[in-house]
Amino acid sequence: MRSSIACVAFALSCVSAPALADEAYVEAVGGVSFAHEEDAVVAGLAAGYDFDLNEVLFAGVEGTLEKELVEDRHFAAGIGVRVGASVTERGKAFVGLNWQSKDCPECDEAWGFTTGFEQELGEHLYAKLEYKHLILPEEPNKNIVIGGIGYMF
Repeated sequence: MRSSIACVAFALSCVSAPALADEAYVEAVGGVSFAHEEDAVVAGLAAGYDFDLNEVLFAGVEGTLEKELVEDRHFAAGIGVRVGASVTERGKAFVGLNWQSKDCPECDEAWGFTTGFEQELGEHLYAKLEYKHLILPEEPNKNIVIGGIGYMF
């Protein structure tokens, strides 16, 4: 019974947290891509805009430019949508869907989903941790874990 009350109290505190959206952002990202028999370091940039849906929920669009730092890889451009919620006073969680261009001559375009968390570090600065799962038609799927530092304006 106590755990049920604690869960309800936590859910209510999340719903009452102020939204951190209606803002544009840019960020630098880096991480690791895990694929069948091939792991690689990933670096890139992202930019987007989040729109408030209410005091807690937001939706957004994001463009990305990422590169696996291995031979024969090109920059992969991506576009995606995301939805999320403020879960703490200065943090928000999100899930999203995205499309990514080919990152090598023999590779296919990819569709994927993402989930992550962003934490404000100051008035305009934030840190992000994100997981991406890319579905590739003719290749093994990729899992990517990235961290980022961003600026909101």
